[in-house]
Amino acid sequence: MKHISFHNLFAMASPEIHGIMNHSVLESFTMLNSFGTDDQTTPQSALATFLDSSWARPPEDLARLKSIRHDKLNKKFAGHLAKVRGLEKIYLVNARHLPPSNGHHQPQSDPSPISEITPTSNQSNETTSFTRVAANNSLRDLCLDSIISNHGATLKHLLLSDRWPLPNKLVARLFNACPNITQLGIALESKDSFDGMRMLLPFLKKIRAVRILTPTAGLEFHEYAKRFECLVTTADDEHEEHIGRELAGHDFPHLRYVGMGWKIWEIGRGFYEKKVVNEHGEEETVLRRKAKRIGRDAVKDVEIWKMDSMEVI
Repeated sequence: MKHISFHNLFAMASPEIHGIMNHSVLESFTMLNSFGTDDQTTPQSALATFLDSSWARPPEDLARLKSIRHDKLNKKFAGHLAKVRGLEKIYLVNARHLPPSNGHHQPQSDPSPISEITPTSNQSNETTSFTRVAANNSLRDLCLDSIISNHGATLKHLLLSDRWPLPNKLVARLFNACPNITQLGIALESKDSFDGMRMLLPFLKKIRAVRILTPTAGLEFHEYAKRFECLVTTADDEHEEHIGRELAGHDFPHLRYVGMGWKIWEIGRGFYEKKVVNEHGEEETVLRRKAKRIGRDAVKDVEIWKMDSMEVI
């Protein structure tokens, strides 16, 4: 058996079950659970858990495991990442926290545990918020340390949680450690990080698809999510002009898809000439990369979109 997927399973991982499988040949492992809580980031009194926690303790002999797809953010999963080596694909499913999509923009509901708590004072609200953010960042850093240390050289696909907005320093560490990434989905800590990411992307010479996720947690994420949404709702022709200008060089020969929030663009392989007026008031001819807005169906087979669902694939 090379591929195993669990979805809403309520059964213990008994020794008998472990005994009938040869884990040394297992190549992919999927664990999806549409109910339950995330350690440290949601109140433990939330909905019932269907997937028994014993499955979160993997066997030791996963020598050929190449792909993990998971929707729970907890220390057990971080421990799993630390025990295995050489993963090529890691998908943290964000669809669990999002309302169903009809292919168009849907206002994103606020899944933050902060809104689920009614503090008795402003001070307790600030304390609770700080505690949640600190716990979330600690879990984020723990998982990223394992990804960078154990899987950086082999990693090709990486879809991180939209609850983990990354500061520039973590983006730099990730890009430097994972030169073979072809598909990447991450949230950024602030709007200013876009410039930093543009400077760092050339380190990913093989990059084919990039998704900038709408952040759903993190310090002051409410305000940033609004700014991010305003950025995404900018007119498509403005986005296409900006993308065409930023990608006009030869740093991204394989890049084909760019996603920002709920919008997606297909990047052309060729260039075109455009006449512009420069800062000196003189007309000049510049090169631009072709970029065209496309629908979600166009990337249904691109894994950083395809695997971000609650379906067993």
